[in-house]
Amino acid sequence: MNQPLLDKLKAATTQPVTTKPRVREVRLRLPPAAVDEIKLLASAHRLSMNALVAAFIDAGLVAHGRKSLAELDPSFLDYLQGSSEGNALRGDVEDFT
Repeated sequence: MNQPLLDKLKAATTQPVTTKPRVREVRLRLPPAAVDEIKLLASAHRLSMNALVAAFIDAGLVAHGRKSLAELDPSFLDYLQGSSEGNALRGDVEDFT
């Protein structure tokens, strides 16, 4: 069984991304209180909101018998771990909320 994305993010060491990641922006509309909760939880795990929400989506896909994000794109974990603009593990990646 695959290790959940959240566990991989928390255990991994940061590596700079040297190639442009293949990602697409997806907007979510949530109640402000939900966004606040996600920010608090992401901070507690020392993750960006993006990394935490990606971990939630990964868990949902796997729970429904679908491929994990790592199976869909093995380089995605590297993207979440850090980039030249910030570090997803430290939580200093600017989000658009």
